[in-house]
Amino acid sequence: MNQSSHKIVFCNKFNLDINNFSHIEEFISFESIETDRVLIKPGEVDRAVYFIVHGTGILYAVMDSGEVKNMYLQKQSTVITSLVSILENLPSKYYIEILAGSVIAKLSIDDFDLICQTNLDICNWQNDILKKSVYHLSFRLEGLLMSNAKDRFIEYYKKDPELFTTSLKKHIAGVLGITPNSLSRILSAK
Repeated sequence: MNQSSHKIVFCNKFNLDINNFSHIEEFISFESIETDRVLIKPGEVDRAVYFIVHGTGILYAVMDSGEVKNMYLQKQSTVITSLVSILENLPSKYYIEILAGSVIAKLSIDDFDLICQTNLDICNWQNDILKKSVYHLSFRLEGLLMSNAKDRFIEYYKKDPELFTTSLKKHIAGVLGITPNSLSRILSAK
């Protein structure tokens, strides 16, 4: 896919008027991810916003025991970033990984903020993106705090049924806060 095609798909998936794309065009870069790739590691400061144009991103931590704890799974048309890096300029405590077959767009938060100072449409668009990200995170936290595994599964399934047709069951189980075996039992009882 060429830059022009990426631009059209990006604008459609992220609800950005094609005419406003010109304001970010010189600052944004697109990349096709051929193999799973970690973009951010714990201890790194990364002040970029990664737009998942196509594919999947995962934010996770690796515990001292070696156990992987998934914070959330992001699908296309969403963003993934290290919030502590872009908001406080602090090192990330988590890994952010983009899975093979994904297409991402990268935009520095510093460039994003600079554009927002002179363009109200882009500023409003940035605000909408942040609201959606906060909503997604609150959905995840609310589920972990207030629901059992089966109810979390049902809510996730209603929100994104196509996610469960992929080979991401290990990651989905982590996001739900259950083991892959528990997820298999829930899926078979469905």
